[in-house]
Order: sequence, then structure tokens, then C-alpha cells
Amino acid sequence: MKAREQLVSTFMGNALAIPHGTDEAKNEVLTSGLSLIQIPDGLDWNGEEVKVIIGIAGKDGEHLDLLSQIAIAFSEEENVEKIIHAKDGATIRRVFEEADA
Repeated sequence: MKAREQLVSTFMGNALAIPHGTDEAKNEVLTSGLSLIQIPDGLDWNGEEVKVIIGIAGKDGEHLDLLSQIAIAFSEEENVEKIIHAKDGATIRRVFEEADA
């Protein structure tokens, strides 16, 4: 992830950053996974304000569906606000599920 960020920022817009590994590192991934961090007050991410960081590790392309769901959810400002201020994982999952419906 660190190597990717040195190559190009993983800031995606709408207060979202999605750090992920490089193609060279993909063979090191044992299983797909996702981590989500909320920063309601925001932080500087290479000159952009980020309030949600979603780290992704994908094995055998499994992460592509996750990226699609994230893009759909974060295309709506209302969803972004819900995710930033959600108090539990169930609420966040619901936002993604409803956005992808």
C-alpha cells in the first residue's frame, strides 16, 4: 500500500481514500479483506481532505466487486455522510447494500 501511495495518490474524491497494494504485491495477498476507518474531522491526504479510508486487499480479482460497490455508494453525498457518521458496521453495510440495490 505504501508503495502504491508513493506512485500515485489513492484519494478518490468525496472524502474517500482507498489505499491498496501494487500489482507486484498481489501474490502476497492470502485472502481478500477490507478495513474501513472513519475520520469525521478529516485529515490531510496529499493535499485533499479525507474522512473515510477503505483499505482493500484482493485475491484473484475478488476485490473488484467491492470497488464497484464503494464507487456506487460514494457517488451520493448522502451516503458519504451516513458512512462518515455511522456508529456501527451494520449501518455501514446497509448503506453499501442499499446503494448497490
